[in-house]
Amino acid sequence: MSPLLLVMCGRRVEKLGGQDRRWLKVANLLSETHGAKILVNASYARLAKNTEIPFSGSIRVVAESKNKYIAYFWLNLVVFFQALWAKQIHFCGNALEMTPSAVLLWALLRKKITFSFNGVSVNYLKKTGQKKSVGLLKIMNRIASRIEVLNETTIVEKFFDSDKIYLSNGMYAGSDSPLLLPKNPKKIVFAGHLYAAKGVYLLLRIIETCPDNKYEFVIYGERVSDSDSEINKCIEKISSYANVSFMNHTNDMSRAYSDASVVLSLQTISNYPSQVVMEGLAHGAAAIISKNGDSERFGDGPGIFYVPSEFDQFEYWQEISNAAEFSSANFISISESTLKKFGARKYVNDFVANMGVEVDASDVRH
Repeated sequence: MSPLLLVMCGRRVEKLGGQDRRWLKVANLLSETHGAKILVNASYARLAKNTEIPFSGSIRVVAESKNKYIAYFWLNLVVFFQALWAKQIHFCGNALEMTPSAVLLWALLRKKITFSFNGVSVNYLKKTGQKKSVGLLKIMNRIASRIEVLNETTIVEKFFDSDKIYLSNGMYAGSDSPLLLPKNPKKIVFAGHLYAAKGVYLLLRIIETCPDNKYEFVIYGERVSDSDSEINKCIEKISSYANVSFMNHTNDMSRAYSDASVVLSLQTISNYPSQVVMEGLAHGAAAIISKNGDSERFGDGPGIFYVPSEFDQFEYWQEISNAAEFSSANFISISESTLKKFGARKYVNDFVANMGVEVDASDVRH
């Protein structure tokens, strides 16, 4: 019997974000070192093969129908039967739609259920009208024995049972040997969906006040389908500047960061444990991080620069200038420090210990 079944099945995946890359890395290591069985839906697997993250042959790929209702039923059915041979079933952030199988496994077979909440705030989900997600989280909170959360913000909200919560450490989810190139001191990267919570209004103010247009902004991301008129106006204004390039979304960000001197992380709730920050740092870029929520959990390692969430033109550009200069001279040490502090194996060891994964000596491989 496998000690752990990691469920990464869920909604059809069209693009890989930081959370998705994180779980791919976790899945590979759990399979390699702890004998875990992994389930992913086919769209997830297809996108993963075009990234810098190795895709383990031991991960089971589950076919999915284009009809969302058939896919929903089929994936839950596969999860249920695969879980019969596991001691513990862990549902990652993309797997909340597999809640029916989780309920059956818990109610009928008393299987040990654990899950990860990868969001920043349940209150944010409520505020934005995501009632289905909130409802599924309530159910999972009821049946789960342990819950991984990424942000202290989530703990403060007291939505989940406090005795079940485990506050995880961050991890870098890319290649262990990232592409490192000499830095272009003028290149600044912003990556993420283009909506208010990611800091697009702050991004506009930074671009508007750029001194003498001496910096180049490269933006990776797309507006969400239901963007309101104010967000659309903001994005259009950003795109009107000659020193701004839009590159849309990309599943593999390694080349985007390779020669950048600065990465901007401007989220309005919390930045931690943003993969944008960690991937940028791992490629030797400095990170400008707005102070929100528990953002400062990244620590004070080389290349990390914090700025107030309230915009001050002089302060922001002083820090951006310092960051660009620092990364140009110290990109190798920035990368080495990041890989050491946010290594994936350390995360997996903590995950196994804190999520209560039962590990037999025969399961563990080094």
